[in-house]
Amino acid sequence: MFLSQMEIKGLVDKGELAINPFEAEHLNQVSYNLSLSEKVIDPETGEAFELSDFQLKAGQFVLANTQEYIVLPDNIIGFVFSRSSLARLGILTTLDAHLIEPSFEGSLTLALKNVSSKPVLLRPGLAVVQIMFVKLATNSQSKKASKYEGSRSVGFSKLCREWQDE
Repeated sequence: MFLSQMEIKGLVDKGELAINPFEAEHLNQVSYNLSLSEKVIDPETGEAFELSDFQLKAGQFVLANTQEYIVLPDNIIGFVFSRSSLARLGILTTLDAHLIEPSFEGSLTLALKNVSSKPVLLRPGLAVVQIMFVKLATNSQSKKASKYEGSRSVGFSKLCREWQDE
């Protein structure tokens, strides 16, 4: 069952779901808008850029984090979707995973690519994705932590860790 605006707000108010910072104006009918933090990183060069009036050039690809730190209980998952307002400007937004597992804690790393022919201005606090919450029929039994658990900054791929575990 997808959670409504009132259910999301109620869980946040009771401390059962954490979105920090929580801003009521980011709450939609069945989702919550997540915004950009202060920096982006070019994954090819490792160079970090401050997001104050940052222009994402045509064809440019960067990694960014959400400003919000999310803590999910063990009976709720999240699904993250791009906002159509950015897609209409040519910004493709994905994240390390569209599915946020139960008990996840951290900020989300987003991949942003400008597929338009013009630069697009990005700023901290710009709402770029929305998260929808789904309540599970039963609590999750697994407490397996994500490779990116507890993240507060942009993270590079940790795919090599999977290869090392094999």
